[in-house]
Amino acid sequence: MKNIFISLSAFFAFTVAASAQEMQDQLDQQPTQPTERQVQRDAKAAQRQEEAVKEADKLREKDKAEQKKQATKDKKKRTITPSTNKKTSTAPGKQ
Repeated sequence: MKNIFISLSAFFAFTVAASAQEMQDQLDQQPTQPTERQVQRDAKAAQRQEEAVKEADKLREKDKAEQKKQATKDKKKRTITPSTNKKTSTAPGKQ
């Protein structure tokens, strides 16, 4: 009778230990809940990142506008200067 009691006690002890281990494994697999401080820090970081992207976009637009102005200015310079090296002829094939 003593052997049966010890065997059953050992069986139940191992069963409870295995169940507790499974429960702990499930808890370990779940991500931890973020704290309010972490959420605020992440929000600030996201806001800084968004501001940096907006600033970069503004700079890109500004550079694009300057390049467009410069191209227009260069085009105007080329069209204003007369070309004196042109040879014209009224007869076809002679220049």
